Amino acid sequence: MRRIDFIVIHCTASPQTQTVKVITDYWKKVMGWKKPGYHHLISADGTDNQLLPISEVSNGVQGFNSHSIHISYIGGVEVLKGKNSKGQVINVLGKPI
Repeated sequence: MRRIDFIVIHCTASPQTQTVKVITDYWKKVMGWKKPGYHHLISADGTDNQLLPISEVSNGVQGFNSHSIHISYIGGVEVLKGKNSKGQVINVLGKPI
């Protein structure tokens, strides 16, 4: 077992409706990560999605990952309705929640 010094709590800084698949696809396709950013990802309904065993190192906080467990909840910002420059209604990320 690896040494654990930190338990890091994150939020995804996304709407609570974000899916686990969208988040994990972002890490793979955009960030190019082979491993997830968190060990556990908690959905808005309280479901614990284990993404990686805690015995493995995740990509949560650069420089601290080898001795950390990373847990995140989906959410962190509200979604508001706004309008773009063409007057079309769009979702806009608002204040932290």
